[in-house]
Amino acid sequence: MYPRPGPTHAPTCDVRLGTQQHLLSANLTGNTSPIEWSARTWWLGRKETLDDRGGEIGVGNQWQSSHTQTIGLLTHSKWTPQNWWVPAATLSARRDRYTETDLIDGTEETPRVRTAVTGNLSSDAWFFLDQLRISPVLQGTWIDNRALGTVPYG
Repeated sequence: MYPRPGPTHAPTCDVRLGTQQHLLSANLTGNTSPIEWSARTWWLGRKETLDDRGGEIGVGNQWQSSHTQTIGLLTHSKWTPQNWWVPAATLSARRDRYTETDLIDGTEETPRVRTAVTGNLSSDAWFFLDQLRISPVLQGTWIDNRALGTVPYG
């Protein structure tokens, strides 16, 4: 006999948790001297279903499904005009979405969505026979997470 989840004095008998996760990704690179670049895009989907209609864990009966999806893009390019100077640029964007559904009454919450974009410009420079390296970076980030709701501060 296999042990059942839960405390030893009250093991669960009918609770079920199912998880599915899927990842799709594509990468592309190019090198046309003096420029190198790469791009990656991805989609990640995850679905979890908790079935505790008997109320063995938590508070009350639960049967719910949650879906999380992320889609993203990452690009990077660098230019080598001189062997001592390499400017570069990076752009990253992603969109996350979370939805929860109560399977007992069929209600679905309003999806929570978050979008983030980050870009940066950098430049590596080597001086004095490669003894001194200067690497300034300028970065900007934009995040839209209004759909996540307000966070109480206390």
